Amino acid sequence: MPFELYEKAIRECAKYKDYLETVGIYMLNEPLLDRTLPEKIALAKSLGIKHVHIATNAELLTEDKINAIVDAGLDKIILSIESLSSAIQENIRIGSHLDRIKANVDKLFQIKKERQLDGLHIQVRMLAFPQNQPEWENYSQHWIDKGASSVHLQPVHNWGGSFADINREEVGMNICNYLWSTLIIQSDGNACLCCLDSAGDFRLGNIKNESIYDIWHGKKFEDVRWQFQQKLLKKCTECNFTPGRYISVKRASPPK
Repeated sequence: MPFELYEKAIRECAKYKDYLETVGIYMLNEPLLDRTLPEKIALAKSLGIKHVHIATNAELLTEDKINAIVDAGLDKIILSIESLSSAIQENIRIGSHLDRIKANVDKLFQIKKERQLDGLHIQVRMLAFPQNQPEWENYSQHWIDKGASSVHLQPVHNWGGSFADINREEVGMNICNYLWSTLIIQSDGNACLCCLDSAGDFRLGNIKNESIYDIWHGKKFEDVRWQFQQKLLKKCTECNFTPGRYISVKRASPPK
């Protein structure tokens, strides 16, 4: 997202900082590819946004980038790592390099400890594929021992019905409050249905020429909320993703 467009959005978000739970500066991209990421985090924090987070595959989580984002005030980083085995990790995440990822994450934990960044929440997340789910217990303990604040196991899902064969027995209207709790703004300024509307098929407004407030309270959003309640949205009726559905292991006390 161009910085000027981001700044317009985050300055409006700051008007509602007492009500915002978190701002995530990413969607389906790798946020560490954005050279302006530290500036975007810093601007959000300077405007009083209480909680800013990103999710990354950790391939580019170098020491310089770690220091840049924590200096900017990042509150939480989610590490998407699918296995402790290179063969499994690199089969699920094609093109990834587990040795590099582990080295980067070790540096993250080291910097957090050395700089006494007690407020930085590090979450490690595994998507539950048949190949990696048997290692969940060892996986979660490994990252807790390393210093993770929490470790999550999230079921794979069908991306709003886009992949019909994934957990097909769970297809149907799941408990979902996204349309009342979360606003996704894509890099071109389009407000889409949710994070699973990756192609932006739903165009519910654009922050280039509308305010976030007007989009959130506008007729297009009202219409899709009504359609959701009436089970008329195919994107939702065929979706088997349930927000907040995961197994979580949390650290009992700060690492020593």
